[in-house]
Amino acid sequence: MAHFLQKPGSTGKWTAATTSLTITLGEVAEIILEGGGPPGKELLDVGCVAGTTYERVELMSNRSQRFFRITPKEAGETWYYALLPGTNIDYAAPLILITLPRKASSIGNEGIILFSPGAGEQDRIDPIRRRAVNSTPEKEVVQVDSIADFVAFLRKYRDSGRRINSLEFFTHGAPG
Repeated sequence: MAHFLQKPGSTGKWTAATTSLTITLGEVAEIILEGGGPPGKELLDVGCVAGTTYERVELMSNRSQRFFRITPKEAGETWYYALLPGTNIDYAAPLILITLPRKASSIGNEGIILFSPGAGEQDRIDPIRRRAVNSTPEKEVVQVDSIADFVAFLRKYRDSGRRINSLEFFTHGAPG
């Protein structure tokens, strides 16, 4: 059987009994999946469930160890699994990544671009994303298609303890 473990010396609090890693928003989780599947199915399928927006990058891979760097975008809990290829059979105890919100006093201000496209304007988002990535500091682009999306966006920021320094609106400009 394979198992997840925290990369030695990396940030966070590891709890072996529950195979969980607790970090604070803004920290990066560094995880190792040690061991593979049985002969012929050595490279396990790794994925996540019950998670929110996370960036997962596999940095190293061989038959016995795979190294992942996970950057959470918001507070919450995500379950990572390692399955036998082509099946739904767990071949490792799931890893639970718990991301705690930061204290408001420790959060840097962030730049946000809100994009609300009108009919036929969806193709405008790519230039906006390029502009955001090339700005200094880099900005995050969030698409909102309704008032409910906008309220959900604001709640997510409030609940994760993040602060907005600048907020730009790109909209169709029509009323309603």
